[in-house]
Amino acid sequence: MYSKAFSDYYASFARYWLWSTVAWFEIKVRYKRSVLGPFWITLSTGIAIATIGPIYARLMGSTVGEFFPYLGTSIILWGFISENIKDNCNAFIGAEGSLKDMKLPFVMFIVKEIYKNAILVVHNFAIIGVLMFFFTFKMNIPLFLLSWLVVTLNIFWISIAVAVLCARYRDITQIVTSVVQVAFFLTPIMWEYDRFLSNKRGIGRLVVELNPFYYMIDIFRTPLLYGTVNLRNFAVCLTMAVVGNIFAFWLFARKRDSITYWL
Repeated sequence: MYSKAFSDYYASFARYWLWSTVAWFEIKVRYKRSVLGPFWITLSTGIAIATIGPIYARLMGSTVGEFFPYLGTSIILWGFISENIKDNCNAFIGAEGSLKDMKLPFVMFIVKEIYKNAILVVHNFAIIGVLMFFFTFKMNIPLFLLSWLVVTLNIFWISIAVAVLCARYRDITQIVTSVVQVAFFLTPIMWEYDRFLSNKRGIGRLVVELNPFYYMIDIFRTPLLYGTVNLRNFAVCLTMAVVGNIFAFWLFARKRDSITYWL
């Protein structure tokens, strides 16, 4: 059971040339005959940030200079996390034909979706480049890349878990989508944790502290904005990555042989 799961993991990463090519192909097909291609996402995200930035800066009692970089980086990074989770709900379901007709590793389709969304979020980094011309960033690239790796490891195990569960119970896809939407408002993305909750006690702070997305967004965002990272939040994310991947591997190993029959 576990040897098959390990072989699936190994074969998936060994065939990097295959899933990377498929990811690029899907992006090209998605934006076929489009002038801007993936930059349409960049444009729409930039317009959203420019539109709501001044409004929320005023509502949150912050200055535009402080809030715009915070909001811009938060929305871009949240998009990477949320889109991966939602897309991977259907990773196995969408690959039904390939999995039944060809002997391909299951995890390959998870990695392919993560890689595809990484390409798309890199396009959105153009927005951060624009923001850097107008606002102050204390960027630490090595620390950001390390944080990105830890966040991606968390996305990886969450994606495997939801892909397996959604293949068995199709209603879970809608539940995951709803949870991700609610999490957007409970995560400090359009509001600042330090400004509203860091020195308070109560249900609001407890909800945020129990929200795994808060830690992922925080260690993702702070290296870009402040050139540092909260060590406690980083340790929480690293622990989640280790424990979560052990759980996801166990779940996948137990259910791997049944996935094809569920599709």
